[in-house]
Amino acid sequence: MIPFIIWGLIAITILIFFHELGHLLAAKSSKVEVEKFSIGFGPPILKKRIKETEYSISLIPLGGYVKMKGEDFEEEGFYTLPLLKKAKVSLAGPLFNLFLGFLIGILIFSIYGQSIILPVVESKKGSPAYNAGILTGDRILFVNRDSIEDYSQLLKTLSNNRGREVELILKRKGRVVKLYWKVPEDSLGIEPLIPPIVGRVKHSGPADKIGMRRGDEIVSINGKDISSWEDLVKTIRNSSDTLCLGWLRQGRYMEAKVLPEIIFDPNEKRKVPQIGVIVYMPKKRFSFIKAVAHSAEWTSWITIKTFSILYQIIIGKVSRRALGGPILIAQLSKESISWGMEYFLSLLAILSLNLFIINLLPIPVLDGGRFFIFLIERVRGRNFSKREWGTAIQIGWLFILLIIFFATFNDILRLLKR
Repeated sequence: MIPFIIWGLIAITILIFFHELGHLLAAKSSKVEVEKFSIGFGPPILKKRIKETEYSISLIPLGGYVKMKGEDFEEEGFYTLPLLKKAKVSLAGPLFNLFLGFLIGILIFSIYGQSIILPVVESKKGSPAYNAGILTGDRILFVNRDSIEDYSQLLKTLSNNRGREVELILKRKGRVVKLYWKVPEDSLGIEPLIPPIVGRVKHSGPADKIGMRRGDEIVSINGKDISSWEDLVKTIRNSSDTLCLGWLRQGRYMEAKVLPEIIFDPNEKRKVPQIGVIVYMPKKRFSFIKAVAHSAEWTSWITIKTFSILYQIIIGKVSRRALGGPILIAQLSKESISWGMEYFLSLLAILSLNLFIINLLPIPVLDGGRFFIFLIERVRGRNFSKREWGTAIQIGWLFILLIIFFATFNDILRLLKR
């Protein structure tokens, strides 16, 4: 339980710190006096005053705030700034969360790289590829003398040549083979053949407890030969009883019995047996410049996808049971760190991008809501009074508390279903 809480708090604290740092830096650059910068709510545990600002870490680590001069409407300060400066200070927090997700993406792509699927194919008997002479286990090296590095590149190249004959150079059991294939207009009849090699072992998971390691190749389950990762997954999913696993480690055969753990799979939306291993896939690392480009592309994709899912939740196309709160964040943090730092960083980046989007919602207590009120003030030609702001904030907090209550209720239901 302690690691469960600690990793969740670490993730939340990092996200809050970057968010509030954005507000702090934007306020100071706009010449607005910042009275307090706090990570957490409630009474401070640690605090230090630097010039006019008191920096503190407070007791309840589920948020944070930047208190600026003039927010009480009794003196000049934040609310008397021009519209563009108020927008800058309000939106800097969410934008810093966007920037954090982007920075983590650069770190992941430059240090860990991107997983790729090798262009080793499984050719279905009777398919166009099989009839052209392509066999299961063949590794495609060249298409029309263009080097093929991964399976996605192979599919793209073949798709660009539909209806045309291509020259294939492939490797088959140590031999180089050349053949010609008129690429069909419809199904190609090939799939990636992914060997059952372990890429990562979940800390304290079933496979970890029997001594399985990264690089082990699982070759049998209960005496049945395993030839691909798909075979491995299907065999484990179809049995929750104790399994006898056989695997190779540097040419040495090893064997042990393991009882799969039953966990909820969000992709399949049901409980499934797992042994706590992830498939091995080669990594392609990038130079700093290419890592920046890939991170920008990845960040954009995650952001657009999250906007789309949020919209579908609002209109009811996606179940509102998908919403999660602090308990889910703590669970995901613990789960991700059990697979390694790369997975924890990926989760942190996704959560930061989610926080960017959520804070843009036009709810008065959020940054997007505050900016929305500023626009209303500009349109109607006068600022909100202290009373009007108070009413708007109360309505905003009502919305937020309802969302928090609903998300936490969903978290509790998930715990009960485990």
